[in-house]
Amino acid sequence: MKSIRTGILFTLVLLYIVMTGGGTYEHLNVTTKVLRAPPESLAILHGPYAFNPIKFWAIFRPITILLFIASLAISWRAPYRNLLLASFVIDCLITLSTFLYFAPETSILFKPNSSADILTRMNLWKNLNWIRLLAFYATSVLLLATFYKRAGK
Repeated sequence: MKSIRTGILFTLVLLYIVMTGGGTYEHLNVTTKVLRAPPESLAILHGPYAFNPIKFWAIFRPITILLFIASLAISWRAPYRNLLLASFVIDCLITLSTFLYFAPETSILFKPNSSADILTRMNLWKNLNWIRLLAFYATSVLLLATFYKRAGK
């Protein structure tokens, strides 16, 4: 049972850090290009060779959520439960913000024919995304601390 617990937690930590790296790449390399000169710079998001991160997020997001749930269920009485629970709560807030703000706003902002206030809205989106990205990093650090505490037992 301990090796299963460790394996699930290790996989969660690994995939969460990969996911955080994907978010970092997307923000630093795509968001910055898109914001350079809209609407022309929006070309990176359209056409047959457009950047499309949906496949990445559609794979990693559900897997990490399932691993969080499995890890919490199997480790509920473990001494590192509070760290794992804190990281799960932050991740739930990230997911909630994504569904309530980021995803809907992205579908509006990154259309080829956008409104005049596009740059202001894009900059707000970018700045709020920095906060979301920091929350991903905080969750990654908490997960690493959880694994470290688990390994110490």
